[in-house]
Amino acid sequence: MKKDNCCFLTAQEKEEIQNIEKHLSVITAKGSPVRYQKGHVIFYEGHSPAGFYILKKGDVQLNRTNMEGTKVILPQEADKIFGLFHLLTNTAYCATAQAKTDAEVLFIPKSVVLDFLQHHW
Repeated sequence: MKKDNCCFLTAQEKEEIQNIEKHLSVITAKGSPVRYQKGHVIFYEGHSPAGFYILKKGDVQLNRTNMEGTKVILPQEADKIFGLFHLLTNTAYCATAQAKTDAEVLFIPKSVVLDFLQHHW
């Protein structure tokens, strides 16, 4: 799996993400597939995370505005994890995720991740 590249990570956050990725099959078993039509927004920049996502089919892009006010587009490919950084750091999403084509993602709710961390950390 490729990691969320939206923001910088501390050593502890990297360790938490690595721990979750080691047990991803346990966590994703409790996820739900969600389909989005082209143009649909999956989450908005500035919103609090309700979970994280793994792109399974289609194309998703993360759109954000950098410090200079320039819009940055970060394409996501299959099996890309996105939104995990913000979930673990309890920070707002730093980008808007939008389906560039019809897409299917696996959504893993925040409660699943928190339950996992409580029992395995």
